[in-house]
Amino acid sequence: MGEWKKKWWLPKKRVNPKDDLHYVIASDIITFTTKVLQQYDPHEGIVYWAGSKKGNTCFVTMAIAPTAITHEGQFIVDHLSNARAILALHEYARSHLGQVHSHPGTCVDHSGPDDREAAFKTEGLLSLVVPCYGRQGMDPLLQCGIHRFKKKTFVRLGNKYIKSHFRIISSEGSVLIDLRNKKEYR
Repeated sequence: MGEWKKKWWLPKKRVNPKDDLHYVIASDIITFTTKVLQQYDPHEGIVYWAGSKKGNTCFVTMAIAPTAITHEGQFIVDHLSNARAILALHEYARSHLGQVHSHPGTCVDHSGPDDREAAFKTEGLLSLVVPCYGRQGMDPLLQCGIHRFKKKTFVRLGNKYIKSHFRIISSEGSVLIDLRNKKEYR
């Protein structure tokens, strides 16, 4: 096994930040994201999450499936699709909050390319990694690797933090956009 593979598969330290940030995710966002990721199987898939922040709570109310070139172990988002995603964020007055992508197996840590090639790296950006190409869904969120961009790197959040700071709520009013087919759902 190559040296880089040995390092990639080593479990990464999880952190439980002492902050009062909370994340509320609409259930239709979870459903849409899972469906998109499963459509990419047996390749990795990608979905962007957006919403608004009120006080210390981030509300995820928009999901965008960008056009991507995918392979078994990677994806590349088309630049034009990223531009269209930014236009959609502006049109709906939402902020980019994170990205979700799938991995082929059960490892949900970020790989080197996940760290280097994530789009829109801004302080606080979430990056969720869903195992097994999303075949088992995303709920409960504890089965996913949830990472946050902090000080120019991604750190994986611990289960204790996820349990107390993330919540999925029943909802059917989110903006769901599929740029792969130029479709918009409401």
